[in-house]
Amino acid sequence: MELCKARPDLKVYGYSKSWLEFVKLDASGYQWPSNYLTNASSGSRHERTGLANAFLSLPVVRGDFLAVKVDKAHINKRAYQDKTKAGSKEYRRDVLAKLKQIQTKAFACPGNCGNCLPQGRHACGSKDFAGVAIGIGIH
Repeated sequence: MELCKARPDLKVYGYSKSWLEFVKLDASGYQWPSNYLTNASSGSRHERTGLANAFLSLPVVRGDFLAVKVDKAHINKRAYQDKTKAGSKEYRRDVLAKLKQIQTKAFACPGNCGNCLPQGRHACGSKDFAGVAIGIGIH
């Protein structure tokens, strides 16, 4: 985090299942870097606990990053790797349908970081996607 603070010219983001560590650091009064966001990765042991709400409410947390079950045909075609792959649109449609069962605001990751939004922006690192569940198919 200190390296992020030292490089305000960079936009940095990550993923974490270690929610307790973030909550503890925040409770200590830590000042988060303004150029950092994290995504709440599904599969955390804290998912269905009171800690989940505490983590998701931190100013440094963009929102959920969820892995959902999709048709194996998508995985076999490797449609999850890039939006230019055959079957990618159908794969993302499948992911989005599964996400919408969990949360109304949802976005399907096309797989290759840097090509999901115009101008090389990343949904996972964008404050514009705060509160939006971003999902991928389990592969």
